Amino acid sequence: MKVNCISKSISFTSGKVSLYSDFDGTYFPVQHSEMHSLKPENAVELKNYFNNFGNFLNESGDSFTFRITTGRTFGEFETITDLIRSKGIEMPFPDTFISKNGSDEFIRIGERFSDSFPYDYATPNPSKTEKIQFLTGWHAGIKDKIRELLAKYNFNIIEHDSEYSPADYGNRSLMYHVPYDNFELQNKNMPPQSEWKVGLRKDGTLKLHISFPYDMLNVPEREAAYSEIKTAFEEYLTKSGVRFTTKEYRDKKGGNRPVLEYTPAIEEAPLNKLFDTKLAVEEAALNNDLVIVAGDGINDFEMLNPLNYIDKSDLDDALKVELSKVSPENIKNIAKNPVIIEKLKRLPFIGIVINSDKNELKNLLQYFPDNLIFIDKGNLQDGIKKAVEKYSSISSEFAKSLKKNIEENTNNSVSKYIVIKPEENKIIKSSGGKVVGISAAVATGLGAIIFALKRENKKD
Repeated sequence: MKVNCISKSISFTSGKVSLYSDFDGTYFPVQHSEMHSLKPENAVELKNYFNNFGNFLNESGDSFTFRITTGRTFGEFETITDLIRSKGIEMPFPDTFISKNGSDEFIRIGERFSDSFPYDYATPNPSKTEKIQFLTGWHAGIKDKIRELLAKYNFNIIEHDSEYSPADYGNRSLMYHVPYDNFELQNKNMPPQSEWKVGLRKDGTLKLHISFPYDMLNVPEREAAYSEIKTAFEEYLTKSGVRFTTKEYRDKKGGNRPVLEYTPAIEEAPLNKLFDTKLAVEEAALNNDLVIVAGDGINDFEMLNPLNYIDKSDLDDALKVELSKVSPENIKNIAKNPVIIEKLKRLPFIGIVINSDKNELKNLLQYFPDNLIFIDKGNLQDGIKKAVEKYSSISSEFAKSLKKNIEENTNNSVSKYIVIKPEENKIIKSSGGKVVGISAAVATGLGAIIFALKRENKKD
């Protein structure tokens, strides 16, 4: 494990920067499995990493909003944070966290550094729930309907947080309650039968994950019950005017159980992380703000793809069709389109791609260098700094807003917040006070950006 611990703060007071960060491999730079036998030296690195990040958040104040958007459920996220605290490590909690790839958003109700989990599963952010219901018809009562259908077939319903091993998640794991590992067919003439239990994973109010017994599709009677439940539930959704997507598969993590997943359909696609970040970018465009998105895996692809944020309303039909089918094969041609290039320049969006062994996101970098940056794991704080610097050099309106808010939020001169070495000052002067000429110097902080803007304003 290598975690970069930045000793210098990233000081800005714009009040207009929001970070949406993946959890595993992005904000949390250590594998979950490593935490059980964490080496002392790695524990020290992790403590320093989180301490520095906490200092950065405290110094930023209300100017910086920090959100985690993760593929984990509420219970999985809680379990990992409990494990982190058990190692004597204080991890700063985000202002909000969004569960299960775009499902419920939970607003922090406790301190950023808390001895207990500062979110309440029973009270997700009603604003997001209402938006999804308005767009798709999806509502909280949908889970009650599936419970009603399952009850007709006398299922024992287990509401759980994870499909993963109980070794990591204890009684939050479905497999803790339904251990099928030792099942053996005793009589070849006897059809395999398991306990009559079904799992409802806690994917929040906005997603539904149903795990059936592993032999549900092996026995005719059980297969018929499965089909009847699926048909009746989808008829209910359709008649209720709910726009939804369905996914069927076998979950190897959960004992090879047949799974049905239902998700609100946003523009014909399943609700995912992009929903929240796209709304944030649209709002930022109106207010000269900036949205930073960070991730390392394939479930972050949609929210890191800059093409998903451009306004498509004035594009010709052929280009709209091409954008609706973005793939590694055609993304290169789309990125070269002059109309797309111009739209990308105006996006208040910078993506941080974390170096990963899978490298599933690296192709995005070569096509969108102005909207994406690439950093190693454990360097999120440095990535935020680079993202703000990059966008300040691209958007004069954002940079002026940054300067204005620093002046409005202090009784002292802007220069109080600027620490520039003599050699950096020479570079600034020789470039006429332009940010573009001091790319190496601004790596020490955002003060040089403000300094350059101040010089430009004096010329006007």
